[in-house]
Amino acid sequence: MNHPFLFLLSCVFLCALSSLANSENQRIPEDKLLVLTVATKETDGFRRFLRSAKHFNYTVKVLGRGEEWRGGDYMSAPGGGQKVRLLKAALLEIKSEDQIILFIDSYDVVFASGPKELLRKFQQAKHKVVFSSESLIWPDRHLEDKYPHVREGNRFLGSGGFIGYIPSIKEMIANWTGEENDSDQLFFTKIYIDPAKRKTLNITLDTKCRLFQNLHGAL
Repeated sequence: MNHPFLFLLSCVFLCALSSLANSENQRIPEDKLLVLTVATKETDGFRRFLRSAKHFNYTVKVLGRGEEWRGGDYMSAPGGGQKVRLLKAALLEIKSEDQIILFIDSYDVVFASGPKELLRKFQQAKHKVVFSSESLIWPDRHLEDKYPHVREGNRFLGSGGFIGYIPSIKEMIANWTGEENDSDQLFFTKIYIDPAKRKTLNITLDTKCRLFQNLHGAL
């Protein structure tokens, strides 16, 4: 005679296997991920970035090659608006609405794992767009009080890397009309600290650095 407790355990085990199988089937395919980056010059850091991307088998599209950089000097003042302009133009050429875009800096960035792990952690975040996070606020310290508090991890947005579904990213940057040397980080910050926009666009920060390890301000 079958023991009812063993039968119950068997059902639980089969349900768990079924859920796991469904989860596996719902994973974002790696070929849906496209990495976009801006590089007007081929620096040593940029070549290092490409080597790490090739090592982990990422598909990378470089924007702004051959252009003059007019996005300002990050060392002395905010800038980077040129990157948003290039991103906005590039997204208009992408017709697939189920594409996942990773927009990331390249002069001071390397990949440490492959697309499979990145996409898995992005899905686990359960948001449409996930930005990297920083421990220091930049470029406007007066906005600190407007940032949501976090229980653990970094509180402030970093524009050097974000990942999301292409429709959400298109919507996020649709109103960009800034100058080339305007601050991209300030633009994204103002979107994030607006509760209505944050909710509508379904944006979050990678506060615990599961996707992005930002070393700005690190000791």
